[in-house]
Amino acid sequence: MSENELYKIEIQAASLEELREFVNSNSLDLGCRPTAQKEKDRFLAIGFATKEQIEKAQDAMRAESKVSVKFLENVSETGKTRQAEVNKNNRFEQRAVPSGLGIKE
Repeated sequence: MSENELYKIEIQAASLEELREFVNSNSLDLGCRPTAQKEKDRFLAIGFATKEQIEKAQDAMRAESKVSVKFLENVSETGKTRQAEVNKNNRFEQRAVPSGLGIKE
């Protein structure tokens, strides 16, 4: 884990209030429109955090055994992988109409 990398995590708690309190006390990022989903008898939310934030949350989690945090993905690494898939050429540089089946405007 690198300190600047961002990780996607799943946070679970027994109640919405516990989930909300845990997220707020640990300054975790739940995106611009956070939602909590109910699965069986627990509530879960997807969030994003750095290594430092995750370590702080894990320390808090040990104190409050009602909340759990699960790693889903290293989104920094996924982003780098996806960027490598993108063509670096500027297809509009030569001012030619692109070929293919799409609409030519």
